[in-house]
Amino acid sequence: MVKALLCMYFLCVEKILATNVFAKSTADILPFSKELQNRLHSTENGTTISYECDPEKKMMTIEGTFVRSSHIRLSECQSIDLVLIRVFAVDTFFVDSDLYLNKTNEVTLHIFAYKWDVLQEATFYLNGVDGKSHPPLESEGAAGKHGNPGTNAGNFVGIANEGTNLDALTVKLNGGRGGDGQDGTGSDDVYVIFDEKFDSKGNTLSFQTRDNYVNSHYKRYFKERGYDAKLKETKGKHTQPGIPMIYTTWKVFTLFSQRCCGGTGAGGDGGRGGAHGVFTFLHSNGSAEIPKNSAVDGLNGKQGQTGRNCCTFDLEVDIETKLTIYIGYILNSTFHNRPVKNTKCFNEIVYPD
Repeated sequence: MVKALLCMYFLCVEKILATNVFAKSTADILPFSKELQNRLHSTENGTTISYECDPEKKMMTIEGTFVRSSHIRLSECQSIDLVLIRVFAVDTFFVDSDLYLNKTNEVTLHIFAYKWDVLQEATFYLNGVDGKSHPPLESEGAAGKHGNPGTNAGNFVGIANEGTNLDALTVKLNGGRGGDGQDGTGSDDVYVIFDEKFDSKGNTLSFQTRDNYVNSHYKRYFKERGYDAKLKETKGKHTQPGIPMIYTTWKVFTLFSQRCCGGTGAGGDGGRGGAHGVFTFLHSNGSAEIPKNSAVDGLNGKQGQTGRNCCTFDLEVDIETKLTIYIGYILNSTFHNRPVKNTKCFNEIVYPD
C-alpha cells in the first residue's frame, strides 16, 4: 500500500507540474519528498492521527492510515495563520463532514489518499471572506470611506487512485465579496432669520426726498441688526393728498447670508471582490470522476451614496412703507418675508482620501 501511494503521489505531481497551476518545479510541491516514505511507513499499520505544525512555513500536516474530513481542525495549529494544509491518508480518506476553511485567507488544501470515500453529501468551503462594512458616519459634510476588499479564495488539490461517491462532495473556491462603500453625509441648510416685529417706526429725518429717506432708513435699520441688505426693487408709489399727506411705497430688500452652508461628502468606492481559487483533482488511474466545484471571483462592493446637497437661502423682505408727512417724517412699515436660494453659494464636494 505504501509503495502504491508513493507511486501514485509522484505520478500525480508530474501532472500538476504539467498544468503549471501551483508550482514551477518539483522543489515547490515536493519539499517533503524525503520524509514522505518514512511517515507513510510509520502510519501504515496504525489508526493514530498525527498533526504537525510548522510556524515557519505556516503549514499543518495531518497523517494517518484512515483520515476523515472531520480530522481537519484548524484548532490543532491555532497559533499559526495557516496558508497550507497537507493531508496524507495511507489507505482511505473519508468525507464525513463539511469543512470550513473560509476564515483563513488563501489557504491551500492538499489531500493525498489511495482511496477516497465520500460518506455523505458534504461541502468543503475555501471561499474568501467578504469585506467588512463601515458604520454610518455621524459628522456632517464628511466623505465616506472606501469599502474593504474581499479576500481571495483558497486553492484545492486532491489526488486519488480510487474514488467512491465523489460527486456527493462539493468544493467551493469563491472569492469574497467586496465591502460596500460608506455613504457620505451632507450639511444642514442655512437660512437668514429675520425675527423682528412686523411693525416698526422710523425716525424723523429732514431735508431728504421721500425715497432716499425710506432707502437710507432701511439700509441702516438692517445693518444695525447684522444683516447685509440690498434694495432689489421698488414696486410702486402712491400719494394720498391731504393733511396729513401719506406717501406709500412697496419695496423689496434682499438680506444676504453671512456664510454658505457646509460641504457634501462623496460616497466611498465599493471594495474589490476577491479572486477565485484553483481546483485540481487527479486520479493516478486516469479516471474522470471528480468532486463538484465552484470557483468564481467575488463581486465588487456597491458605491457609497453622496450626501445630500445643502442649500443657502437669502431672505427677501417685502416692505409696505407709509410716510406720514405733517410735521416731519414718521415712517410706519409692515414686513412680509420669504426665503430665496442664494446664487453665489455652491456646494463643495468632499472626497475620500
